[in-house]
Amino acid sequence: MTGCRAVLDVAVADRDVHVLVEYDRTRRVDKNFDKFLRYETLLVVWWRATDLGCPYVAFVCQDAEHRRRFMLAADTELTGHLLAHTERGHEERYTARDRTLFVLESDIRNGDPTAYLLPALPPRHEQRSNPATPRRVSLPGLED
Repeated sequence: MTGCRAVLDVAVADRDVHVLVEYDRTRRVDKNFDKFLRYETLLVVWWRATDLGCPYVAFVCQDAEHRRRFMLAADTELTGHLLAHTERGHEERYTARDRTLFVLESDIRNGDPTAYLLPALPPRHEQRSNPATPRRVSLPGLED
């Protein structure tokens, strides 16, 4: 594993979803660049060699500013993708951007399932809207 703090198994419909949890106490983004890249490699490629299925990674942040800084840093780092062959031609799949969640510790403690994903496309992508906004989602298994 990539040094995650915990692995949660969440029962969703007829399957289990695995969530790798990272709680950052340092509030230092620079201490997490390697983690972003290791998790990206797992989420884009290596999950196939594990028994986790394609997991989620949740970065638990202490407050909104902490989350904002982490998301800004991760946005520039998580650029890995695979090309999928579909009926419409080649499609870029940014799995790590779709499966890396950023949550607040206080939200989790208060039972709020809100999480944020990075914008679907990385900053230099030609189809990325400007300004790109994070995507608001619910934690796996807690959708309304």
